[in-house]
Amino acid sequence: MIIRKNISLEERYVEMIQDLIKKHQGNFSAAVRDVIELYDIIKSQRGGVSIEDIKSAIEPRPSLRDNYIDDQYGLVIPVPLFRWLLENSKGVVPDIEVIQEPYEQAEEIDIENIKTWGETQNKRFKEFGIPVKVNVHVDRNGNTTVSYRGLDPLITEFSATWLSLQLIESFMIETVEKSPNAIVITYTKTEDREDREEAYKKVIMHFGKRQELFNELKNRPGFWNRVVTGVSFANYDIIFLTRDAFENLFGKEGHLELIHLFREALGKPIQETPLEEFLIFFKESLETNGLVSKVDFEGDRVIVYHGYTNERFIKILGDIILRLLNETGHDFEIEHLYKTFIFRQKK
Repeated sequence: MIIRKNISLEERYVEMIQDLIKKHQGNFSAAVRDVIELYDIIKSQRGGVSIEDIKSAIEPRPSLRDNYIDDQYGLVIPVPLFRWLLENSKGVVPDIEVIQEPYEQAEEIDIENIKTWGETQNKRFKEFGIPVKVNVHVDRNGNTTVSYRGLDPLITEFSATWLSLQLIESFMIETVEKSPNAIVITYTKTEDREDREEAYKKVIMHFGKRQELFNELKNRPGFWNRVVTGVSFANYDIIFLTRDAFENLFGKEGHLELIHLFREALGKPIQETPLEEFLIFFKESLETNGLVSKVDFEGDRVIVYHGYTNERFIKILGDIILRLLNETGHDFEIEHLYKTFIFRQKK
C-alpha cells in the first residue's frame, strides 16, 4: 500500500540528502525511503528514538585504551620493548599503589561477582592486545580458582601477577601451578587488613623471587655499582664476610663464628637441621660467600675445593669447617689433598 503525504522541507534539509537524490536519478521519494530505512536500522541496532539518541549512539565513544592515553595514564609500546621490560623485571612485584586502576569499578570484588570481574579482564586484555585468557571457577564451597592462559610465558606471568595484586583487597593466593602455557592460581577470601598485607606477601612469595635483590639495588645503587665492579674485576674470586666474621673467623674460636653465621641464616640450631638439608645449605653458603671455590658430594664424602696454598691458613680453615660439620651431631673426619678437603663420617 502506498501512502501519499505532503511534506515541507527547508532547502538545507534537501541539500543534506542531495547525494541520495542523485543516486536515485532525482527520485525524491526513493531518497526519503533510504533515509527512513537507515533510521530503522540504526534504531534497531543502537536503540533510541530521537535524533539526539541516534547521534549519541553512532558517535564513536572513547575506548578504555583511548582513556588511558588521553589521560596520560597509559601508553602504547612495541611488543619487543614490552617483552624486554618484562624480561628484565621478572621476579619483581610492583608496589600496590602502582597497580591501582583509575577506571576500575568501585564495587568490591567478591565470590559473587568475581566471574564478572574475569569477563571484564578478558575484554580489557583484548582491547589492550594482551594475549592472555582469564578463566574463573568457583566451586560449591566457595574456593576460587583463576587460570591465566597464553602462548607467551613472560606476558602470562606478568598478567597473573598484575591481576593477583588487584585481587588482594578480597583474595589471597593459596596455591600456584605453572606450566609453559598457563598459570593456575587458587585464592582464598581475605577478611581484614592484616590478611591483605599477608596477601601482598603471598604475591611476592610466588612471583617476587628477585624482590629483595631489586629493593637493595634500588635503595643503594651507588654501593652495589661499586660491589659489582669490584667482583667483576676480581673475576668473582672474592670472599664475602661481615667485618665481625672476618675479625673473629681466624681467632682461637673461629669455628664458633661460622657456626653462629649458619645458625642465624638457617633460623634454627644446626643440630635440629636434617643432615641432607644442612649439606645443601652448606654448599650454597660457602660457594656464595666465596670462602671456598666449590663443594661437591660423592657418596658419603663431602669434597671441598678451596684453592689455597698457604699451609697455615689451610689448616685453620679445614679445622673450622670440620667443627662446623660435626655441629650437625655427626662425627666427620678430614683428609687433606692439594687445594682440597675431603670430609667423611667416621665408621
